[in-house]
Amino acid sequence: SAGDLLRLDDTEDPRAYHRSALTVHSLTGQPHPGTHVYFATPDCDDGAPDAQYLDLLITAGRAAGLPPEYLQELTARRATPG
Repeated sequence: SAGDLLRLDDTEDPRAYHRSALTVHSLTGQPHPGTHVYFATPDCDDGAPDAQYLDLLITAGRAAGLPPEYLQELTARRATPG
């Protein structure tokens, strides 16, 4: 809902992220138009997610059955010092 989006906007630093609506595709190729995503602002920092966030992505990705190659890329980023 619009209220939910405002609450999400409040949790993200507006200097570091901006929200946009896009069409994203599921792993089976099904389109989902109007999906809201947050983009990191390139000038804010190096754009690398911190270790805690990467851990969340890896855990959620495994639970969602994301491709092993993608999970390996996330894991490799986790092992790289920031």
